[in-house]
Amino acid sequence: MRFIFILTLFLIVFLQWTIAAPKKTAKERNQAKLLEAQEAESLIYSLQNTLYDRDCIWFCELELFPYRGEKSSYDCIYYGSDSNKKVRLILLPNKNLQNRSEYLFHIGKESFIWDFSNGSALPVPETHWTRELIPNVNITPFDLLRPFVYWSKFEYLGPSQLKSRPVQTFKMYRPKNKNTNTPNIVEIAIDDDFKYPVEFNFYQNNQRLKRWKMLNIKKIQNNWIPKIIDITDELARNKVRFRVKEAAMNLKLPGYMFQPEQMTREIPLIKSMAFDKL
Repeated sequence: MRFIFILTLFLIVFLQWTIAAPKKTAKERNQAKLLEAQEAESLIYSLQNTLYDRDCIWFCELELFPYRGEKSSYDCIYYGSDSNKKVRLILLPNKNLQNRSEYLFHIGKESFIWDFSNGSALPVPETHWTRELIPNVNITPFDLLRPFVYWSKFEYLGPSQLKSRPVQTFKMYRPKNKNTNTPNIVEIAIDDDFKYPVEFNFYQNNQRLKRWKMLNIKKIQNNWIPKIIDITDELARNKVRFRVKEAAMNLKLPGYMFQPEQMTREIPLIKSMAFDKL
């Protein structure tokens, strides 16, 4: 009888504690909350206007993992001028300066790209934005320009999780007057804490073509930047891994570096002490 009394008393105390215990918030359960319509619009607006404090340089590596065949790699130098939303990208196969490819991107509602691979800046028409920058590597101007974040028609899909991280998800719809060669739907997942895009899924007529997935981000010189991104071609089943190895943030690069007509001018050297390894 004494055992039954003690067990009953324990159950009563446990039930009282369960009822009185404070309920966990969505954040405490590692889940993002459902946004109001205005909050969802503000999040997309912030994505369109994400800027670093100043200019930056990243030394990167592109590792190519074909579904069939041998792995290969490219070195990559990324010059970012966020004051005017321009990116200069240099691709070096096997550290070979002679076979370099070079591009200048103007990112925004009105996007442009110039190809400087042959020594003069040639504009790339929008109809060519889905062509590969590197043969047999499914990275295109459309991917890097990210015009889809500026598409006016979007649907807020609600909160979700990616590898236990709380995210907010959106579906962006291509305007009818835009290039029909590009994906007509792009799904975006934005980390709920960092407000940073961590996944893009590209669709054409409900078939997923490609996925960009952020595997790691890191804070460098007071700026959050991507460390590793995997780009998967869902049709060919090839994968590219983009890895930032060193980064210098908060720079002031000369404006001529990002002007198409002045790309022949020498790129200034930046002291190694300005770079942090990731």
